[in-house]
Amino acid sequence: MELEKDNQENTRWHVILGDVWEKQLTPVNITVKTDFPIMSSSPRGDILLMRRDDPDWTDEQMKLLPDGIRDTKADHILVEFKFTESANHDALKQALSYDFFYKRVQESIASERVQTFILSSKTPLEDIRKEMGFTKETKQGVYKNSNKIAGTVQLI
Repeated sequence: MELEKDNQENTRWHVILGDVWEKQLTPVNITVKTDFPIMSSSPRGDILLMRRDDPDWTDEQMKLLPDGIRDTKADHILVEFKFTESANHDALKQALSYDFFYKRVQESIASERVQTFILSSKTPLEDIRKEMGFTKETKQGVYKNSNKIAGTVQLI
């Protein structure tokens, strides 16, 4: 039974579907590709903070960290930094992509050990924040995301 499960996990179903579609769609002038590159090079995150030894931030560390980051229990902090522009929909998509792919690459790290932030030097307009799902927290300048999909990203 275990062997059957392993074979199911290793079956590349998208390749099989792609082959079927290729046979059906190529004659009607539709190109089908599988396992194609999305980007010319691997995306690179702006900043990664990793808490190394202590299970919680130390007092010394907390003095140096901004609100929001010092409040998280996560020990892998991804930061998408927006200096010349305010946070916007593209910044949120980028941060979500980094969050997703970082967690995927770090297979041995539980999802709750990673927290992603957009750090914006300019406060986004309230309408834009609401569109993106960000709501004010108790601390000034810290916004959590109420959206189920984007809830892994905070804005500071």
